[in-house]
Amino acid sequence: MKGFTKAFLIQIGFLILFLETFSAIALYVGKKRGYNFISRSIESEKYSQIRNKFFKKLYKASNELDYEVKIISLINGWVDLPLGEIYDKNNNAFSTNLKNGERNNPYIPNLNNNNKLTISSYGSSFVRGDEVSDNQTIQYHLGKKLNTRVQNFGGSGYGPLQALIKFSLNTKDKSDVVIMGITTNMINRNGYLARQNYLIGSSLPTFTPGLKSIANGNDYELILPNKIDETINLLENSKENDISKIESYLANREKWYLKNKDLDLFSNKNNYKGHNRFPFSYNLAKSMLARNCIYLQSNHRLCNGNLGWTNDVLKSKLNKVLSCFEKLALIKGKLPVIMFMPRNLDIESPRYIDFMKDYENQNSESILIDTSINVSNIKEFHNTANGHPSNYGYKHIAEVVANKLSSLEKEVIISAKKNRKKSSILEKDSFCRSVYNLGDSI
Repeated sequence: MKGFTKAFLIQIGFLILFLETFSAIALYVGKKRGYNFISRSIESEKYSQIRNKFFKKLYKASNELDYEVKIISLINGWVDLPLGEIYDKNNNAFSTNLKNGERNNPYIPNLNNNNKLTISSYGSSFVRGDEVSDNQTIQYHLGKKLNTRVQNFGGSGYGPLQALIKFSLNTKDKSDVVIMGITTNMINRNGYLARQNYLIGSSLPTFTPGLKSIANGNDYELILPNKIDETINLLENSKENDISKIESYLANREKWYLKNKDLDLFSNKNNYKGHNRFPFSYNLAKSMLARNCIYLQSNHRLCNGNLGWTNDVLKSKLNKVLSCFEKLALIKGKLPVIMFMPRNLDIESPRYIDFMKDYENQNSESILIDTSINVSNIKEFHNTANGHPSNYGYKHIAEVVANKLSSLEKEVIISAKKNRKKSSILEKDSFCRSVYNLGDSI
């Protein structure tokens, strides 16, 4: 019996050794390639150089853009580049980026119909239409369905705040109806200041604007990596291909992050992240669970309490952004529409539903639309590559939105323009007032 016990313990020991060795290797590789959600410090010189190299590339490329779009790009930290037609060989898709920050919509409405109301749209890659061609996006299908012009101002990788800033500063948007698209994972994008904390290995390694809690958590203020006048000064006093003056600008961005990094919910202090240390198997499991819950937005009960739609801070920040979007739309004389779109893993039970209902109960003047309803073919709704909707998925979303807008009395939409709100509605909203005032500086 003693011999059996000894042999059994030896086998258990070897099994633990094997698991720990395997987990240690997996954590190491995962950390290097960004597969897992592992704690790391991005304040090192290595990460600083990566960010600065990317930003210099963006700065040079921004010379092709319209002036105000250059500013939007530098404030937000990125823009869809390059301009012109881009071929996505993985999805056999063509897209065309225009210099005004818009993706081309090839649908041309009936020019003789002057009574049609025009539409614009903002949001992340789901709104932009990543992984499909220009004639397969929401905007194309929606324009065709309603026989009207629908502009596409979505940005790949955008969070809600970045979309809001683009909308606020976009003086070329003359639409009657404005849509803000919210996908399941976008709520987390208000939680980081450095995208590398959220997604190591991201093709967009940069700092982004954020919301800082003030007034004992009852309000927020807008914080930017660089002050707006600093960005304008950089653009106006630097020659087209001269980046010598950008060094101090980049240094200030790094200082800004060090000053505010505790506000980043995805920093190395995040309790959901694993660590590359013993016990390795525990930390590997922890990092994989966090990746599944946070990136993929799983509905599994183990994800309850994780970052996302169960996090009160993130819900409060998204509420603030959407509330500001609504106010700015009404000030600009546009009818605000908030369009919620599901990811592939939660299309049957979207995690945003409770938030959407709560927001609607706040006497919101926005039209709220859940595009997950009545999906006849769930398997065909999304592409397999990165989980963006397929042509079928975007067509379904467009049909849901078109049906909702068609059901509205025309007077409801026109009234937003006739009864344009005054900017005084922002008097007690310091955050939204800051977003609105960005345009005064340009």
